[in-house]
Amino acid sequence: MKYAASDFVMLKTLGQGSFSQVYQARLKATGEEFALKVMDKQFIQKENKVLPPYPWPLTVKFSFR
Repeated sequence: MKYAASDFVMLKTLGQGSFSQVYQARLKATGEEFALKVMDKQFIQKENKVLPPYPWPLTVKFSFR
């Protein structure tokens, strides 16, 4: 199943950096909660930034355009 950002309710901001924010969000259909990282695609492309590898496992469940 594909999801859009509009399928989620942003509950609160958990953190933010120079080109992204992390939100606690709830999926409207099920009530399940997630941490959503919202990244500024234009900034990343303009600055040609690459994220360093994480030292811990990371699972990406959703991606929006």
